Amino acid sequence: MKLGLAYITQIRGVEDRPGGEDRPAADAPGEATPGVLSVLRGFLALQLTNLVATIGAGYHTEHNLDDTHKTITASGSISEHGRRTPLGEWIPLPFSTLAFVGLGTMTWTVSPTLATIKYMVVGKTVFLVFNIGLTTVAAPLNTQLILRLPTDFFQAVTLTRVAIRLSDNGVLVPGEAVVDPAQNPRSIFFIRQDAANFAAAAGTTSINGEMFYEVA
Repeated sequence: MKLGLAYITQIRGVEDRPGGEDRPAADAPGEATPGVLSVLRGFLALQLTNLVATIGAGYHTEHNLDDTHKTITASGSISEHGRRTPLGEWIPLPFSTLAFVGLGTMTWTVSPTLATIKYMVVGKTVFLVFNIGLTTVAAPLNTQLILRLPTDFFQAVTLTRVAIRLSDNGVLVPGEAVVDPAQNPRSIFFIRQDAANFAAAAGTTSINGEMFYEVA
């Protein structure tokens, strides 16, 4: 890392003298010895030299000589891939009643005080945690409860299925959370593993789990 060290000599005000002697220029014509201005030039040159040395030392703390990174240490958050989302930090999704729907015209009613959904992104992977408790499911009954993620959320690119804890009207049944880009790259589909319809429920259906999947 080079910061134009040749300018230090100019700041010092060094002049070439006959006979090869270099010395600071006088402040005024006819001055035999360096004055205040010359001393100031020397001081500034010294400060600049120390500053360049400090920057160089700090730069190479986290960079190799070929400008590739060593271990990165940051006092704040780090983002990647041109995103503003902090890397590796759990972020709560804002609650919206419109985010919870049933397949077809089945309705799914969720209380904001009983739903916690958080995500974290690392590289091209999203991690999602969902705890959706004591919800209401109403006819006409169908096979999927759907969590619609925000329209600016990361788009899934691969089909992913994971097992979840599913209480269907108070009865524990094997369940899955599915991300299917072919259906909707920004939705999570909750299903019973036996592909049966969800039961009607009045505050007695709960879903808990976590998953991770590839995103664009």
